[in-house]
Amino acid sequence: MSDRAATRSRMLPIIVGNMFEWFDFTIYGFFATTIAHQFFPPGDEQAALLAVAATFGAAIVIRPIGAVIFGLIGDSWGRKTSLTLSFALMALGTAMIGLAPTYASVGVFAAVILVVGRLLQGFSASGEAGSALTLLFETTPPKQRGVAMGWLNVGVYTAIVFGSLAGFAVNKLLSPDDALAWGWRLPFLFGLLIAPIGLYMRYRMDESQEFLDARERARTASVAAPAADGNARQMLRAIATVIGLMAFSAPVIYLILIFMPGFAVRELKLEQTVPMLSTLISSTLLVLLLVPMGWLSDRVGTKPLIVLASAIGTALVVPLMWHLTRAPSLASLLLLQCALCICLAMYLPSCGAMMASLFPVPRRALGFGLGYNLGAIVFGAFAPFITAWLIQVSGDKLMPAWYVMSGGLISVLVALTLRKPA
Repeated sequence: MSDRAATRSRMLPIIVGNMFEWFDFTIYGFFATTIAHQFFPPGDEQAALLAVAATFGAAIVIRPIGAVIFGLIGDSWGRKTSLTLSFALMALGTAMIGLAPTYASVGVFAAVILVVGRLLQGFSASGEAGSALTLLFETTPPKQRGVAMGWLNVGVYTAIVFGSLAGFAVNKLLSPDDALAWGWRLPFLFGLLIAPIGLYMRYRMDESQEFLDARERARTASVAAPAADGNARQMLRAIATVIGLMAFSAPVIYLILIFMPGFAVRELKLEQTVPMLSTLISSTLLVLLLVPMGWLSDRVGTKPLIVLASAIGTALVVPLMWHLTRAPSLASLLLLQCALCICLAMYLPSCGAMMASLFPVPRRALGFGLGYNLGAIVFGAFAPFITAWLIQVSGDKLMPAWYVMSGGLISVLVALTLRKPA
């Protein structure tokens, strides 16, 4: 088997498993309204929607805990062990949601099952992020890591595209009554049916040789380990760097992609199909560009692309958002989302390789996983709520753009200080 073929065979279980884990995690958001009707007391629709939103948020807030636990598992027992366990827990959480009885059947116990299932999904997704990137980084030759990180992100964002298509299909192909009664369960059950294949692939994949070598060295070392204070300072600096680099990508993902349809309908009065189409097109563009941009980072280096992508995105977001608010249309929305998706495609593969290189092998899964999940919470998870509140208080519809620009400036400054090559 050639080196390239061997690399592909190592990548496949990670990427396929990653894609279906994130598909299971994201489809919850596409069926939030239906879930509210099925699992919470009838009569107060607003309260039910808030409960679903709180459950969605809880799955994100629990992620740092999962990052620590799965990071420790990955750094102690192996990346393969961590990834196999995270996949199994994601399947369990998905089964609990997809097969859960409704409020009409078992009362408040239905909401308890939903919350536990969603917490399991968030917990396992946090472990997937750190261990998947770490294993892929360690099993890929240095000159192919950008492409590998591109493929890893293809799995994540293809899952979002598939999730949106699943929601669209259920609502278009079934009657409203059927979609509400049982149709919403189909995407969850699809993910559950795929789970045995993904679990088998994860179980059969090889462990990182770099991890095995580091563990053997630790077992046979006859000299004292480096000072704990020095190791702690190195870890804290690396985690802070990862969080800072997330300041650009997380707001773009949450505000410009995931929550832009709601903003466009609510604030710009566009028809619902317009932002849905624009988001689908721009997300597809992102998926198509990730691997070519990863190839480019392997040729020119990670730091130049990180700096360039975050700087261009930071500079463009306010004028493009201003144009959108002044002339709301499919064309102006596509211009904003596609421009930021091009920057994101350039940014993500380079960032993944750079972030992994910041940590020593014995603490790589823990360090990256914790920094990534904290960055997603600090700069992304609450961004829609913060910007919605700021719009309400100030009346300025450019608040999402100002938020993205502020985060982008942080990432540019952090990127300029990067020294260690991936």
